[in-house]
Order: sequence, then structure tokens, then C-alpha cells
Amino acid sequence: MLKSSVLVLLLVAASVTTAKAQLNATHNLNFNHLAQKWDEAIPLGNGMLGALIWQKKGQLRLSLDRADLWDERKALDLSKFTFKDVERWVLNKTYDSAHKYGDAPYDQTPYPTKLPAAAMEFNINTLGNVVSNVLDIKTALNTVTFENGAMFKCYIHSTQNIGYFSFENLPAAKLNDAVKSLSPQLIVHNYANTNANATNDNSHAGQGLQKLGYMKGTVNQTSNSISYKQPTYDDHYYEVKIQWKKFPGNKIIGSWVIESDKPGVQPVLNTAKETTAWASHISRWKNFLV
Repeated sequence: MLKSSVLVLLLVAASVTTAKAQLNATHNLNFNHLAQKWDEAIPLGNGMLGALIWQKKGQLRLSLDRADLWDERKALDLSKFTFKDVERWVLNKTYDSAHKYGDAPYDQTPYPTKLPAAAMEFNINTLGNVVSNVLDIKTALNTVTFENGAMFKCYIHSTQNIGYFSFENLPAAKLNDAVKSLSPQLIVHNYANTNANATNDNSHAGQGLQKLGYMKGTVNQTSNSISYKQPTYDDHYYEVKIQWKKFPGNKIIGSWVIESDKPGVQPVLNTAKETTAWASHISRWKNFLV
């Protein structure tokens, strides 16, 4: 089996806290830098979608995942063996046969295994150093503040399987340049071993994903959206979709979704009103914590 994604364990962990706890700012995750390793990243999750926020090679990186992305093909058909086989091996002192039949298929076959979805990166070189990186436990909101006053915020909705991100307080004089430079880049995983943009980030993706035998996924990009469809096995697939838009008040707001075996659907980003469903997210989150 390929190395399972640790991120899936964080999908629930990031959304759980002690019932009836009296939360305050001392319970937040609070740093003055971005994590340099994926396993030290800020975790976000709602039980289905998850993200890790960290820094890789100067880029602000969100490792994205969905809990039900698995290759469930069988490496071993257990119906061929019974307890009688085990009994015979024990009596004949040939129990190593059990290890042979039970372990060898998993040494040779990469499935069943957890499938990592993708990653999203932002070029933050123009924003200066990070001065604050906080995960607010009360709101499940991660806020990264830069030395020029700009802020990156992101959260995963508590009941809807969608993630939101924003850059705020961007320099007004260079807003258009900022929108262009801060456009997200989609990083896909090395399933087909043919994509020059495939990641090898020594993270939860594991090595040897190309051994799964998937076809190369398709990436379509416009000026403010990216979609990625990755075929998996037996006509299964998943989709990752990202969108973003410039908003009044020197902001960029975006969202992302991951769907399994159906097209990803994004909400409309409407500059005339609040479009991130924050009110419903925070209402559910507050009720969960009391």
C-alpha cells in the first residue's frame, strides 16, 4: 500500500475540540512564521474536506484533500483462503506461507491506498515577511499577516464542502499587479508521471503514485479559475475547482471545491454582497463548540 495521507486524519481532528470548553485566545495556534514542513502546517477541516497551510520554496501552499478519495481495488482476494489453511500451515510448521500469501500482494501492488487530491500555491514574494500566522479556534479561521499589512485568510465551511480564501489590505496603488501575482497555481500529483508540474513534495502524497496506472488528468485554466479532472480506476474520477475575483476594498476572494465522481460546482462570487457563507459557517461552528 502506498503511504496513506496523514491529512485525512486531520480532516476530523481540525474540527474537533473539547465539548463545553471555555475557549480564549490562548488556545489558538499562534506563530510568527509559516511552517516549512507539511507535517507542521496549520490544519483546517470539516470532516470531509481538509487543507494544510504551510510554505514551500517561498510559496504559500495549501495541500488540499478529501476524505473519501481512495483507490479501493483489492490486492488480495481473501475468499480464496480459510482458517483451515492457517491451521494446516501451523501444524506443518510452514506458517511463513501465511505471510507469503498475505504480505506479498501488498509489496507488489500499490492499492488499496489513500489518494491525495492536489495543492494550491500563491507567490507571496511581494508581500514581505510573515509577521503573524494564527488559527483562531473559535472561528476555524487561519489568518496570515505580512509586514506590508496585507493579510491572507482561509477557512473550510463547517457544513458545506467548500473552502474559501482571501487576500486583504493589498496596496491600492498596485492592486491590479497584486491580483495578477497572487493568482493561485494548481499543483497536481504525479499520477501519470508525465506532468511537468507534478509535485514531489515528500509530503502525504507518498512516492510511486504513477504505479496506480491512471491516465493523465486534465487542467483547464482561465484568467480567474482553474479546473482539474483526474481519472482514477474503474471509471472513477475526482475534480478540483478553484476560482478567485477582485473585490472592492483592495481584496481578492476565492474558493475551492473537491468532488468525487461528480463535477465540482462553485458558488457565484458576487462583489455586491458577502459571498463566502461566513455567517452560516460561524453559526454552525459556535454551536459545535458549546
